[in-house]
Amino acid sequence: MRYCKESELLDTDFIYSLLGRPYKDPNRLLSVSGSGGYFIEDIQLEDSTLAPIPDDAKANIQRYDKGLLIAFNKSNRLYGLAVLWEEINEIQLSQGPVHLQPKFPLPLWWLLRFGVAPEKAKHFGLFGEYKQEPLTLRITFGGQQISLFANGFSFDEKASYFRALSEKTVVIIQ
Repeated sequence: MRYCKESELLDTDFIYSLLGRPYKDPNRLLSVSGSGGYFIEDIQLEDSTLAPIPDDAKANIQRYDKGLLIAFNKSNRLYGLAVLWEEINEIQLSQGPVHLQPKFPLPLWWLLRFGVAPEKAKHFGLFGEYKQEPLTLRITFGGQQISLFANGFSFDEKASYFRALSEKTVVIIQ
């Protein structure tokens, strides 16, 4: 794990020297190399000499050939951690609880009544019938841990992004 200063994060040659090129799927014309929109829940880093990452910073994760870049942004100040694949112990993505509260005579109530699976019927929920708690993402590397959370409605997209990482490291999706 390497802590990157703002000037290093803005220097693409430096990032490429650490992590290689951004991920490109050879089977697709366009590839998704990043997953964004996270908020910090907890950061446990061993090196206390690092500039502290603000608790209310937003995080983005970018995939490179040799590892991940976890970038934090707070008031246009950048902070980052470059983590190689060999250093990552585990990535755990957990879905928050789902609350379905169908109300008669709205569409969700009828769909569930006629046997449509809740995973499909939830898209027709109106007026708070469907609620999704935030998802959590934990990345552990070398006794250190970063815990992030994001909007629970984006779980499917984030799960597909992290499933693709399973060839490089241990990924647990719950």
